[in-house]
Amino acid sequence: MKSAFLLAAVLFFSSSVTDLMFAQSNETRNDTLIEYPVASAANYLNALKHHNAGVVESAIFHAAKYKMMNLDADTDAMETQLRHLNKEGKTSAVRYKAGLVVQYFESPDLFDNIHKKNYKADSDELYAELAMQLQREYLVNWDEK
Repeated sequence: MKSAFLLAAVLFFSSSVTDLMFAQSNETRNDTLIEYPVASAANYLNALKHHNAGVVESAIFHAAKYKMMNLDADTDAMETQLRHLNKEGKTSAVRYKAGLVVQYFESPDLFDNIHKKNYKADSDELYAELAMQLQREYLVNWDEK
């Protein structure tokens, strides 16, 4: 009986230690801005051309962040590929997101309120804010006519 209790206690404590070792952290990510070096532009461009729609969606997000962090960088090739994706993307999500980011590439000054905010790659917050800003701009211009 004593050995069964001892065995149960050892198993309980070892499983607790194992759980602690492999537990994922619930801490939120650091809100510091991620740098997007100019040298990474070629990688984003290659990813925009990938056959996997998930990779392309991720690349669209990172292309937008790259532009935010490097407003003066030459992004013509990325913009051309984004225009292509806006028309020919494999999924509606790719086409929609590419279209929003093309608008950002064309007129980054229109989106001054969202520059350099720390958007998370797995969130659609960036696209929602781009769409809202475009809608605000459209409504303001519509009222002026």
